[in-house]
Amino acid sequence: AKSYNEAMNIFTRLEKTSSTNAVLLEQMTKCYYEMGQYDNAIKYGQKILNSFNKTERAEAAYYVGKSYMGKNQPDQATIFFKKAIDAVDYLPPKTRKLYVIVYRGALDDAIQAQNEILQQQKESRQQIREKVS
Repeated sequence: AKSYNEAMNIFTRLEKTSSTNAVLLEQMTKCYYEMGQYDNAIKYGQKILNSFNKTERAEAAYYVGKSYMGKNQPDQATIFFKKAIDAVDYLPPKTRKLYVIVYRGALDDAIQAQNEILQQQKESRQQIREKVS
């Protein structure tokens, strides 16, 4: 964790002079994710998604999705994992396949978590109905 804090200190200083540097913003997104600061990871990932081309957007969307998973919001994560998959269509087929495998795995995990939450909500409603009856 200490190395992430040290990295963020450097990144924050660099951001003052290079706030439009996609590589810097991507590293900040990853670092915030690894530090468990999901809101910041989402914030910086969104900067990339709103301002840069597909090359940078795929990785940013992936880490935004992972951050939403960290916040237990698989419905939002699903949206960003799909964006990550869509953003790698420019890559050569073999390289694209590797990224899609990773991103698709994350998407499948998000969908599974989303389904589990829906199932829990359904069971809770059923238990409430049984108690009321």
